[in-house]
Amino acid sequence: MQEETIVLAENSAPVHKKAKQPNNKKKLNAVENIQGLCFACLPLIGFCLFTLTPALIAFAAQFTAMDGFDLGTMTWNNFASFNTVFSDPLFWKSFGIDLFFVASQFASLLVAIITAAILAQLPKAGKIFTVLFFVPQICSSVAITLMWQNMFDTNFGIINSVLTAVFGEEARVNWLNEQGSFLAVMFFITVWQGPGYGILMYKAAFTNVNESLYEASSLDGANRFRQFLHITLPAISPTTFFLVIAGINAGMQTFDLPHILGGGGDSWTSEFGPDNIGLTTSVYIYQIGIATYDPTRGMPVAAIMSYGLFAVMLIVAIVNFKLQDKWVSYD
Repeated sequence: MQEETIVLAENSAPVHKKAKQPNNKKKLNAVENIQGLCFACLPLIGFCLFTLTPALIAFAAQFTAMDGFDLGTMTWNNFASFNTVFSDPLFWKSFGIDLFFVASQFASLLVAIITAAILAQLPKAGKIFTVLFFVPQICSSVAITLMWQNMFDTNFGIINSVLTAVFGEEARVNWLNEQGSFLAVMFFITVWQGPGYGILMYKAAFTNVNESLYEASSLDGANRFRQFLHITLPAISPTTFFLVIAGINAGMQTFDLPHILGGGGDSWTSEFGPDNIGLTTSVYIYQIGIATYDPTRGMPVAAIMSYGLFAVMLIVAIVNFKLQDKWVSYD
């Protein structure tokens, strides 16, 4: 009996009491939560300091007159700045130039979809060319503008050198000093630089098109063009919708290309291109509100123009979202 008791005692598993959960783990979780919240607040703090606060100051500045950038001198001016803006012909002209850049963005989008459709048929070479087309997108737009500015120079540019070598001296074009040629140069640079991002997006969208639709349409006798028109375009319409919105916003906010190519001076009366043909709204806002000091206009007028540009972009975006059901397919 005693031996059985000893055997049972040896074979029985030891019983351990469940230890109490230490409070250190709860403290550690609380510290991690606080640290995570601090890191998450950094972008919010940056947004409040560098985006929201200037936007609120600009909104208040619309209704006041102020001395330069001294906020302490802001005084109510009975909407006089609004009258200055709406009676300024250059302001309305700048909106027309913005529409020109929006049109160039649509041309860039057309080039992107055609190029992407061609590259999609070249599995190996298509990857190389996609990278090459995307390079201008990641390059500095300032450097690109300066490069093309030198190439289109009237006397020393390579473009005129080739034209005169082939067609004679009478073929020389004064690219940057005539309105028509200046617009053509800006349009060309925009279309040359812009398609890279669209090509990348469209190539990714093409891979998601259902291949069985192509097979079924082939059995029905549809050629490649009809397949692209009735299958591919509807299938990639969400990508097109996104690129259209992005292109409109980019066109309405174009700044660096006309600012550098136009060569405006340090006075708010300086022209950007021949007869201000390169004066976009963004350039005009910068010239009046930041680059120079005009005591009759200054920051209040620039703030009104900024909010006017924002309102136009917002309305266009809302209209596009309202109309997306007419042509965007998410099936």
